[in-house]
Amino acid sequence: MRKLTLLFIIAVLSACTLHAQQRKRPNKAVFPMAKIDSLLAVGKYDEAIEKLNVENLEFPQSKDSLLRIAQRGNDMLQSVKSVKLISHTILPRNAVYAAIPRHKEECLLIEHNEAALLSDYQNGYGDKRIVSGSTQHQLPQTKLYETYKIGGLWTSPEALDGLGEKFEDIRNPFLLSDGLTLYFSAKEAQSVSGFDLYVTRYDLDTHTYFKPENLGFPFSSMSNDYLFWIDELENRIYLISDRGCTSDSLSLFVIENQEDFNFLPYNTDAAELRKAALLYVPKFQMPLTNVPTEPSSASKPVMAKPAIKKKNVKPLRKKR
Repeated sequence: MRKLTLLFIIAVLSACTLHAQQRKRPNKAVFPMAKIDSLLAVGKYDEAIEKLNVENLEFPQSKDSLLRIAQRGNDMLQSVKSVKLISHTILPRNAVYAAIPRHKEECLLIEHNEAALLSDYQNGYGDKRIVSGSTQHQLPQTKLYETYKIGGLWTSPEALDGLGEKFEDIRNPFLLSDGLTLYFSAKEAQSVSGFDLYVTRYDLDTHTYFKPENLGFPFSSMSNDYLFWIDELENRIYLISDRGCTSDSLSLFVIENQEDFNFLPYNTDAAELRKAALLYVPKFQMPLTNVPTEPSSASKPVMAKPAIKKKNVKPLRKKR
């Protein structure tokens, strides 16, 4: 009897102790996702990391994935190129390609699936194309392909060598007039920033491409960046991205082209650094421009312009 009484007293004391510990333990607050999203949207990655590392906060989305996004953005902020932004316009998704100039004597942008933001490149002579993989082309989207027009017919597309195996989706190629420098948009299998913009160069010795390099801020971003297209006649870059947009619209940035883009100094003010990195324009200042409703056409006649003077381009140093 005494033994049972003793066991009962021990059980009661244990229950009281556990209840007291539970009362002392603070409840974790659920941090609003909108606040984290707003920090990421304006490039305040360090503040987002600080919030995500607070122990007594819970997040409705995976904390690890949010940290990866914030840390990736913070790393990219360490090297931001200085650019001159000419204009930024928000356009409907189905009208953004129509806003990019077409010069037949230079090269053509051929959209073969505008809804999916898939386009191909064709040179000024009309006898070479670099195409995105797609179901329409019956080609895997993990590579880019080249095809040549011989005797009025296009050859079977062949995959470009040297772009690597890390991309799960590559699209929207643009080849510079030097015939060596290739830009494209791609998404890595483990990417936290969606589609980024890359550049590579053709190695004349090995007849393959060098390992692609991410263009970094402000060309690539933590949003999806779909197209990097240079109008060499007007010396302008056209960049298509969904940064700062709703699901039915896209941003079209027009940037002054330069032979070399310098990096911003390390002591640049944090707010200016973020603005330069994101090509930032507050949402309430982004006008929805009225655009023509008539469809664009790659074969639309254009005014003749002087031929481009090709510059001597030094090949990239091969990476070991």
